[in-house]
Amino acid sequence: MKTKITLIIFLLITTNLLSQNSKFSIEVNFPVLIDNNHYGENYNGIIDLGLKYRISNFGFMDVGFALNTSLFDTNYKISSEITTFDVKESVFFIRPKVFSEINFKSNEKIHPSIGLGYTFIESKVSAKSSDLPNESKSYSDKGLNLYVGIAYDISNKIFIQAQYDYIKKEVSKDIPDYKYYSNINFLNIGLGYRF
Repeated sequence: MKTKITLIIFLLITTNLLSQNSKFSIEVNFPVLIDNNHYGENYNGIIDLGLKYRISNFGFMDVGFALNTSLFDTNYKISSEITTFDVKESVFFIRPKVFSEINFKSNEKIHPSIGLGYTFIESKVSAKSSDLPNESKSYSDKGLNLYVGIAYDISNKIFIQAQYDYIKKEVSKDIPDYKYYSNINFLNIGLGYRF
């Protein structure tokens, strides 16, 4: 009982502190991979979660840090002379960045933004077969991330947004079809809440 009361008091104090002119916002988006590239052709978006913290306000512009995490997955089969594998792959994009958001005096509901950061890509592949032992493997990638977005305020706290991310993944230029594997483009469409 003491733990529950302590938790409730902590949540009330935290909510009160965050609501007093907080610079935080959270976002829930649906990610869609676009363009003709390795990820765009094969993977389905599950969810994108975002967090923004505005460090400074310069009147017409906010500057801050943002972190988005996106989850994609795919399923496919690989056949050989011995067996057929059912393969499931999950890909997790972690995108920390600095951003700038414009505040128009003429229309306070619209907020275009731009950001630059670095993306870490974590993938997990599992293959199942009735004839051979199951296999699982993880691998990592990384690359530079540029994004542009626009948000529209529904109320003082709630906004809708669209955000385009371009990721230049680090891939050896000796690989055939280099651009197919190195360029990642996706669009986030979602809802946000300012504390």
